[in-house]
Amino acid sequence: MRVLRKRERPAFTLIEILVVIALIAVLMALGAGAWFRVKASQMEKATNTTLGVLQSQFDQQWKAESDQAKQDLNDTTKFVGAARTLADNDSIRTKVVWTKLRQKVAFPQNFWEVLVWAPAASTKYGVAQNSAYRGALAGISQANVIDPNTATAAQYEQLHMESAALLYLALTQPRRGQGSGFNPVDHVGAHAVGDVTLYGRHFKVFIDSWQRPIAFIRWPFSAAAMDLNGPPFATLWGAPPAVVDPTDPERRLLLGWNTQLQTSFSQDLGHPLASPPVNLTPVIFSGGRDRDYGVDIIYTRLGAVEDDNIYGYRSRSAGGK
Repeated sequence: MRVLRKRERPAFTLIEILVVIALIAVLMALGAGAWFRVKASQMEKATNTTLGVLQSQFDQQWKAESDQAKQDLNDTTKFVGAARTLADNDSIRTKVVWTKLRQKVAFPQNFWEVLVWAPAASTKYGVAQNSAYRGALAGISQANVIDPNTATAAQYEQLHMESAALLYLALTQPRRGQGSGFNPVDHVGAHAVGDVTLYGRHFKVFIDSWQRPIAFIRWPFSAAAMDLNGPPFATLWGAPPAVVDPTDPERRLLLGWNTQLQTSFSQDLGHPLASPPVNLTPVIFSGGRDRDYGVDIIYTRLGAVEDDNIYGYRSRSAGGK
């Protein structure tokens, strides 16, 4: 009697095994790519939220300082004569010059401005220096800090670290009409607070989702890649250069001023006057996914463009965005 045997399937070939492995690898790569895209999006959203809160608080304190400057001009005990002379005795320009002086003292962008520029400005113009900054930087020598006017491309990273440390100090100080000041943990959360080491000292900073300090620029001239300098934030009206300066809506710093005094002002404050379309609205920003800031005069000298930064003015939907 003949017995029928079930035919057995031959084993998998090497080619079949390699094809299966390749398909699994492709599926894993697609899944990992989707996961990283989702994670990156979540990190950007978290950073946007932090920047929006910080920019809003900064704007409030900026306004409080500007309002105080207006009151100073009506206070006969305040020494504003040097500012008036610098402004060529124009009353509107005097208000702008004095406000700019207060803005720079109230919101220093680097340690050099605290330790070198502010004491000189106090003597020359009578604008009082904020003791909180001096106390925080006590023990750091004037001779050791980086002068932003002569800084090299290799030093721009540290200048941003200094900016981040001073931003934290600025926002956590009580100001006119601001009560007891900004509480970082309550407003942005403990996850958005970190620290940096500068000149052998530890300083608190706000950090983004990539654990990088959040920095700021007081008057963001030279940030050519920043869309703050394009519509809808800045528009070309009249003959260029067109400058959008909330502190100087009448453009008194550009028009009808003695050239020598204008140059002195620009040099004393490190303030732009003749750059191409510039928006002088303060900006708080994150370096974004690549962790590279790329927004300052030094970086611009390198001819580079930084296009993944996250800016506070976008986060608070400024200018209709």
